[in-house]
Amino acid sequence: MSTIAVGTLLWAVLVDATVGEPPRRLHPVALLGSWIAAVDAHYTRPMIMGTGILLTGTAGFIGVYASVGVVAQQLPTGVTILLMGTALSTLLSLRMLTDVADSVAVSIESDIARAREDVRALVGRDVSRAGPGELRSAVLESLAENLSDGFVSTVLAFSIGALVSPTVGLAAAAMVKAVNTFDSMLGYEHRRVGTPSARMDDVLQWLPARLTALLLAVTAGRLGLLFDRRLQTTARRPASPNSGWPMATFAAVSGVKLHKRGAYRLDPPGATVAPAAASVSPAIARIRRTAGLMVLLCGVLLWL
Repeated sequence: MSTIAVGTLLWAVLVDATVGEPPRRLHPVALLGSWIAAVDAHYTRPMIMGTGILLTGTAGFIGVYASVGVVAQQLPTGVTILLMGTALSTLLSLRMLTDVADSVAVSIESDIARAREDVRALVGRDVSRAGPGELRSAVLESLAENLSDGFVSTVLAFSIGALVSPTVGLAAAAMVKAVNTFDSMLGYEHRRVGTPSARMDDVLQWLPARLTALLLAVTAGRLGLLFDRRLQTTARRPASPNSGWPMATFAAVSGVKLHKRGAYRLDPPGATVAPAAASVSPAIARIRRTAGLMVLLCGVLLWL
């Protein structure tokens, strides 16, 4: 089982890094998003309906990936790894994250209107009047937050589940991705139908957020940073109980202040300047190194 689990993880990362996302019309996460959009409405009992929608959609999503695992594990080992790894790759999206971040960074310097439009693929805030510094901050915040809830959480869920079996690992990764997708689409403070999704996502992302902060500190050679009270205080400024940890740590190790207008300012120890044009490329490299460390650690865990 360890061979299949490790092979599945490594193949998934390789597919995501080299091939990227499948076409949107075939992408399971995009199809889930379309389903969520179709059932999103102003219900008279939003909490009850929100819970029902979350459970129904998540169960169906898990079922698709679990079915792939069950079928794949009846096949020769090599084919099993290819099928399960390809399925897992659709839950990672690290390449899409870094590609969009890089594209927006280029647009900020050449076409600010296009940058404001393209950055919506990364953040949900109002950027209609955002200047270059604010847009760069949005890109860096998104890199840190999505590293945590889009990659580390998925890899961690797969690895923990795969200690039981690779199919359980694939189902666990699908569950985390589904709940996070629900939260990103419905989990707004003014939408009670999204409250169950938001609360469930808070629970599932608690450990990945802090693990991501740890990994960022390790790759920067600044492990002691996590014990700094100023960083801990800064990490609690965003309304989310989790996102502040990877974002504040990322700001500290990158040496830049991050700012979301009307919400928070992240200026932990070491963050001394506003994001400049040259800030994004090193940030993307840092994200990739941190993701690589996560894969290495989980690969070793699964192999032992």
